[in-house]
Amino acid sequence: MSRRKSIAPFIQTLLEMLQSNSPGLCWSTDGRSFDIIDTNVFAKAVLPQFFRHSKFSSFQRQLNYFGFRKQARRQSNVCTYAHPHYSLRVPSEVLQIKRKMSSTSTFKNKPCRDPRPILAYTEASMAYSQLPPKANVQVEFSPLPFHDYDPIDRLLDEDMMWWLLNND
Repeated sequence: MSRRKSIAPFIQTLLEMLQSNSPGLCWSTDGRSFDIIDTNVFAKAVLPQFFRHSKFSSFQRQLNYFGFRKQARRQSNVCTYAHPHYSLRVPSEVLQIKRKMSSTSTFKNKPCRDPRPILAYTEASMAYSQLPPKANVQVEFSPLPFHDYDPIDRLLDEDMMWWLLNND
């Protein structure tokens, strides 16, 4: 039984956007890339018609995930994106476009090199949690010695004294 290749939903939507003659979006003259004429107009007028958002940055992120690259600007306000398998002339090549998978080198996926510190912490926590609670422990505090070495020490102490007197 052969598996049919399918086009990723984002790529399918991108094709539909380009075929719909949406304002601010068109194929480049060579058919190997597409141009976004004005990103603000595109975000407000076109994106909500095809997606549940109007954020150009989200659209741009999806393009990057699928391997599209922003080309050098021919005009200051035009964004051009291209992909080796995305062209007007050979539409069947879009079947080769796949979303990049996330890297396995993220912190979540890295195995812990030395499990002993975690184990030691866990054992210590368990030991303390198994002790019976101490009832009404009274702790006596003695004032810290005051050194008159630096004027900033006096300012901090005056501020602390004011706070103590005014926050009963």
